[in-house]
Amino acid sequence: MGSGPRILIAGGGYGGMHTALRLERLLRPGEATVMVADPRSYMTYQPLLAEAAAGNLEPRHVVVPLRGVLHRTQVIKATVSSIDHGRRVAYLADGGGDRPVGYDMLVLAPGSISRVLPIPGLAEAGIGFKTIGEAIHLRNHVLGRLDAAASASSAGARRAALTFVFAGGGYAGVEALAELQDMAFDACGRYPELSHQGAWALGDCAAVPDLAAGDGAWCPPTAQHAYRQARRLAGNVAAMLRGGTPRPYRHASAGSVASLGLYRGVAEVYGLRMRGFPAWMTHRTYHLLKLPTMKRRLHVVSDWTLALLFPREVVSLDVLEHPRQDFQAALRVIATGPPRVTPFPGQE
Repeated sequence: MGSGPRILIAGGGYGGMHTALRLERLLRPGEATVMVADPRSYMTYQPLLAEAAAGNLEPRHVVVPLRGVLHRTQVIKATVSSIDHGRRVAYLADGGGDRPVGYDMLVLAPGSISRVLPIPGLAEAGIGFKTIGEAIHLRNHVLGRLDAAASASSAGARRAALTFVFAGGGYAGVEALAELQDMAFDACGRYPELSHQGAWALGDCAAVPDLAAGDGAWCPPTAQHAYRQARRLAGNVAAMLRGGTPRPYRHASAGSVASLGLYRGVAEVYGLRMRGFPAWMTHRTYHLLKLPTMKRRLHVVSDWTLALLFPREVVSLDVLEHPRQDFQAALRVIATGPPRVTPFPGQE
């Protein structure tokens, strides 16, 4: 702490703390006195708050003690309750009443408060998500509801205990929702009473973790994964019927293939990239092998072979788009009679 002009920073959050840090680097010793007033003596790094709530991070690791990083700044653990800027006086509330603190320059960085939307019941039952205390309370609340659901005597009570509502879909809301959902799903593994038993999902409708790609990855909605998920799921169903244990789905993607017209394509198979005719042949071979039933494969091979020997048809079968057109015309003739033909002059 130095002498000279007094600079008061109201708020020790991310903006206030970094302002003080920068001033410590820019100002010479004794050139000014920098003060930070905040009701908390630490800064909360809010982008990691959701992970702290989900238990991925230790709560102490997402907060930064102000006194630990501000070595030449006076940290005042108090709330700036009011400011008389004309007199250059701020009033600080620290539990013992408001006390005046003089300053020469003022920096306002108080942050913000949670926005309370006009939703019935939100003020009575809701909780914010801006502080480390709120994050830990939310985590404990979710885990407590899992305990309540596990011991519930009715399906309705269990459903109510496992229903959570997030009001707001900004960054904080979406991140908190995602992290707490993952935490709840992991925790459900320890609650056999809550196991979503006898129900399975695969293919495009299911969010299947891609264990081969690492944490946080999901299997893309492709036929390749659907085929292999079906094999694993069938094996798991058979194992469960016989008293066994299901195995997780794990498959490293073989790659992807795409046709770009006759004799042209792109492909990447097990890291090998191809284009042109080889990729086109790989595309056809792969999908031919995956096509169900030998009869269907023979039909497709026959069509492909004929397409190589003869030019493709260019006839537009527009009747397929209006299949009832001729039938409706015939009905009109029956109802109104045949159309009257006007003869040419002199042929009456």
